This record gives sequence, structure tokens and C-alpha cells, in this order.
Amino acid sequence: MKKRRSGAGSVRSSTELQSMFRADNLKAARPGKERLQYKGKDNKMRNVVNQVRNVQGRAFYNSGSFWVDSKIQSGKYGKAARIQFASKEYFDLMKKNPETAGFLALGRNVRFVWNERVYEIVE
Repeated sequence: MKKRRSGAGSVRSSTELQSMFRADNLKAARPGKERLQYKGKDNKMRNVVNQVRNVQGRAFYNSGSFWVDSKIQSGKYGKAARIQFASKEYFDLMKKNPETAGFLALGRNVRFVWNERVYEIVE
């Protein structure tokens, strides 16, 4: 029996390319969005695209309720400095190290490396 061939993959790729050419920015392009969907443990549809962020050239992954800096896995760091979100320490960190603002902008629960130290921002 002869195997039937389909052009569905080519059509999907062509549609994605056309979408990227029409997009004004990366977020609007969303290449491969449909192919990156999966059903989570809670039976809701999720997308891998929404679980990864790039901040200052580093990947951050959404792990449960935390955004986690990929750099943490590549090094040995001491105990994390745990800082309460929106506390005096939180704003002091941002004031003394304005470069951390991009990491802090990820939200209320973030783990990142700054100056060879792990910071853990918690609610």
C-alpha cells in the first residue's frame, strides 16, 4: 500500500512565515505558537512560549510560581539572599543595582544571579 503524503506541514510553515513578515514586533510574530501548546496538569492548555523570558541575554524559565534564571544551574553559589517583594531591601537592591530592574520586573517570585550571588524575591 502506498503511503499518502500531505502538505499540511508545509502549509503551516508557510502561514507562520507570512505571519512573521507581517508582524511589527517579535511578540506579534509568535512563530510556531500552535506547535508549542500542551495540556498542563490542571488540564488547561498552556504554551511553552509563555514560560520562557529573555532578560539581559539570560533565559528565565517559569517553574511553578517562580521565574528562575538559567545561570543558577551553571554555577555553584552560596545560600540565596531572600528578599520580600516590595520591601525596603527590595527597593534598596534596585537603587544600588539599577541593572537588576529587568530581573525584578518579572514579578513577585524571581530567582536570579547578580554579582555571583543568588537573589530570591518572594511574595
